[in-house]
Amino acid sequence: MADLEQIIHARHSVRQYEPEQPIPTTELDDMIATAALAPTAMNRQPLRYLVLDSPAARTELLQQVTFNQNQIKTASSLVLIVADLVNDDSAAFTPGNHTAAPDTNTLTTNGINAGLAGMQLMLIAQNRGYVTNPMTGFDHAKILSAFGYDEQRYVPLLLIAIGKSSDHGQPSEHKSLDKILLHH
Repeated sequence: MADLEQIIHARHSVRQYEPEQPIPTTELDDMIATAALAPTAMNRQPLRYLVLDSPAARTELLQQVTFNQNQIKTASSLVLIVADLVNDDSAAFTPGNHTAAPDTNTLTTNGINAGLAGMQLMLIAQNRGYVTNPMTGFDHAKILSAFGYDEQRYVPLLLIAIGKSSDHGQPSEHKSLDKILLHH
């Protein structure tokens, strides 16, 4: 197992995957189960993980994505993280204790939840020899109905491409510490 900081430094967004490198279902399920251990606000655990790996799902997904087409076509797996606004099976809350319509605070909180779980999924995948790319450039208003999911109940937040690649991606240029660190 690699050192966490080495994994973080080695992780880059990948645009092209080796399409003939499937991720075994049990391994993907295990990675998602481990990513789902990420903290969520008040331990509500509202996130759901939609795996879009079938050829039909990819064809439909290509209609919902404005760019990142290569990732959709070539990634071994595509995982859409959504928030379940009903979330009746929450471990910390009783049934019926939910928000009928998402307000700004709910959307922000669920976005943070998805960011934490998504990053854990990407780091877990990297640790297992896969590469990843997070995506938000999809039709948020239509993506769930395209797959038959209730748009009032679920909010799509983050799509992650996972796979193998001989090209480990392009490192992003990051701002220097003196530009991002604020002391008060």
